[in-house]
Amino acid sequence: MASKQLGSGLFYTRDSGGKHETTPGEYVKWARRRAMELNVTFNPTVADIESLIQNEEAIRGDLYLDYEVAGNELSRVGLNALLARAESDEKVSHVFIPRRDRLARPTDSIDGVKMETVLRQNGLTIVFMDRLLSPIRTGRRPDTAEQIIAFLDYDAAGKHGRDLSDKMVHCQIALATGGFSTGGRAPFAFDRWLVRRDGERIRQLQDGEIMRMAGHHVVWLPADDERLSLALRIREMLLTTPATQIAKILNAENVPSPNAGRFRKDNGVRHQVSGLWHAPTIVNIGRNPLLAAVVGYGLRSMGKFNRYTVDGPRELTDNDMRADGKPKVIRNADANQIQAKAHFEPVVSIEEHEALELVLDERAGSQCGKPRSRDPKRNPLGSRVYDMDCTWPMYRVQHGKSFRYKCGRYQQSRASAH
Repeated sequence: MASKQLGSGLFYTRDSGGKHETTPGEYVKWARRRAMELNVTFNPTVADIESLIQNEEAIRGDLYLDYEVAGNELSRVGLNALLARAESDEKVSHVFIPRRDRLARPTDSIDGVKMETVLRQNGLTIVFMDRLLSPIRTGRRPDTAEQIIAFLDYDAAGKHGRDLSDKMVHCQIALATGGFSTGGRAPFAFDRWLVRRDGERIRQLQDGEIMRMAGHHVVWLPADDERLSLALRIREMLLTTPATQIAKILNAENVPSPNAGRFRKDNGVRHQVSGLWHAPTIVNIGRNPLLAAVVGYGLRSMGKFNRYTVDGPRELTDNDMRADGKPKVIRNADANQIQAKAHFEPVVSIEEHEALELVLDERAGSQCGKPRSRDPKRNPLGSRVYDMDCTWPMYRVQHGKSFRYKCGRYQQSRASAH
């Protein structure tokens, strides 16, 4: 396709961590200045992209944004919409993208080159901060030198993510071995504290507060409020009462659950946590070894580049991948988990904790650590099913590669009830 006449410009950027809220605004300022130099119409403002981030949107007018999206994900809401608009809208002549690594950090560098080629063959000029790429006319081959440079740039962008992942694994192993926090929110009944390397406490940190100071680390310390008392009460109840019954008791008492009022995403859908207690939350509190002053790390492994082991990062294998080719979260063997002494005196003895673990393991039976299938084809009736005649629940049992539901009364009576 021939170059389009000077018209309007589109803007695209991506942020994988979602921690640089001010950076996209600076990128838009750059795009506005560059559009004026090129005599291209470009209307988006800093306020527009800030609103886009706050409202968790991907598209607004000529702005396209993929926020909290990894660079190796080549199918994204914002990017897909940008490519469709660039192909169909004859008024669009330029696309402003701050850097190549904002477009992609591809696993295969040629994928990034292909993205650029598609845009340029549609008659668009790609404007990066460090270069301008003209459209590729119909019937002409892309410039070999330009493609080689693009390939090397995307190769470097892809390696950055892998190198960063390696560094993070080594860093987390060092922190876990020292009994320090490896990131994230503190477990229920604990708070985050900034401490010196020798363990001297400096101050308590707020949720989401990030503090970097040479010679200092973050630790989890027992809370000095009703949360700790509640956690100890739950542990005591678990010795004699199933978690489901404890959840009913706490809900009847209107005790808010740990994440009450917060927002979270399940299967990509953002919603507010109801504040009700559920059995898994109860069990997790009971199994938390931190109350016995033991810091555990490495229970699960996740990541798209490598996985954690006690000896350092390892390459992904087929067992780390889902059927659709995407990486999955796996449970590590005990040998690949780190346990270290926490920076406080135990709230409960290790013997008490191990005794509770035995009780919970016995209740869990063979289903311990086995999540319910999220595939509707594998689990079409995953919720409880009741027989409306006898009111007994029906239980799912595996039958070959599928499942059947059997009457609870029939099973409990050893097939004597009909």
